[in-house]
Amino acid sequence: MRTPFLMALAMVACGSPSEPGEPVRSNLDRDLDPEVTNEQLASLTESNRRFAFDLYHGVSDQADNLFLSPHSISIALAMTYAGAEGTTEQQMAEALQFDLPEPTLHQAFNRLDLDLQARGEARVQEGEPPILRVVNTTWGQTGYAFEPDYLDVLALNYGAGMNLLDFAADPEASRTQINDWVEDMTSDRIEDLIPAGAIKSSTRLVLTNAIYFKGSWVTPFQASQTAPAPFTTLGGGTVQADTMNGTLRVPYADLDGFAIVELPFSGEEVALQLLVPDADRFAEIEASFDQATYDAAVQAMTVHDVSLAVPKFEMKSPLDLVEPLQSLGMVDAFGAANFDGISEGGGLAITDVIHQGFLAVNEEGAEAAAATAVIMGESAAPLASLTVDRPFLVTIVDRPTGALLFLGRVADPTE
Repeated sequence: MRTPFLMALAMVACGSPSEPGEPVRSNLDRDLDPEVTNEQLASLTESNRRFAFDLYHGVSDQADNLFLSPHSISIALAMTYAGAEGTTEQQMAEALQFDLPEPTLHQAFNRLDLDLQARGEARVQEGEPPILRVVNTTWGQTGYAFEPDYLDVLALNYGAGMNLLDFAADPEASRTQINDWVEDMTSDRIEDLIPAGAIKSSTRLVLTNAIYFKGSWVTPFQASQTAPAPFTTLGGGTVQADTMNGTLRVPYADLDGFAIVELPFSGEEVALQLLVPDADRFAEIEASFDQATYDAAVQAMTVHDVSLAVPKFEMKSPLDLVEPLQSLGMVDAFGAANFDGISEGGGLAITDVIHQGFLAVNEEGAEAAAATAVIMGESAAPLASLTVDRPFLVTIVDRPTGALLFLGRVADPTE
């Protein structure tokens, strides 16, 4: 019997007016027909998956249960990268695995975002189509001179309008307004993204992304078949977890050291994947897991009848990304930064990168949300059986594009 490991959800969204809150640019300016080839889009999503696993290993010590959206983080930092120059730009490109040249990179993000928006418009035979929402916006200090070309990149490629706030006069009120927007965009699943004290009177720009998904299984689990079952936690203890049971005909592969199974949501363009290692191999598999291993596992799946037992759970993960990003080589952006593309006056640096993820899985389907804030200031086979009763990783990926939207770990589904 396979013992569990990695459950991957594969979901496969200036001038200076004087009044705070007034938008400088609107997402109505967005380019709805970006000139991006399929090869360029594939290059973007592959490089984003490389970054996703690099970052996952960098934050894996921050919590036992872990869930994040590398897609959200990539978008928020790509909007920041659009204003980077010199060594700061080079370090960000290397750390974020950006292979495409500008402006193609930003155009590719635009096409990917527009493709993802279409998931909620899919026609389904039964039930409702999934909800997949990816939204961006920025918040700038009123009276601060932002470069018009930079604002155009954000509006045209990310649909991100610039909203003016007065950080200098009232940083706490500004923080509340940004957090309220994030909460609205994530259907109340991400609350208080930016903690008290993160917005200061010296803050000049905050770039935000929010992503929200909710979908129903093509083949739902029967609630009558859910029952408590033992689950071995990351620390080696045992808990009783409410465990869903069912037999489904779905993509599956039994590989060297772990198994992988994919459970589609309505519309069949988004799916939940479980990657479950052999007994006592969680640490080994997790440590070596990367984009190439993940891609190979996905390619290896074929359709099987699978008897599946998986815990239902809900979790939330707040993360600080500064040190993990610095460990990937993105150093200057937080200190001796060059963001002259954002403001000709210079002096801007990233003061914080904050992220929070949410995931709930039950008999009907799954709900996932995440948000990222980049804060900038003046610096400084036949029937198979799979029982998920041990720690596992979680990812959410868009199947048609391969975009890795979320990534995480469940160490104890009862916490």
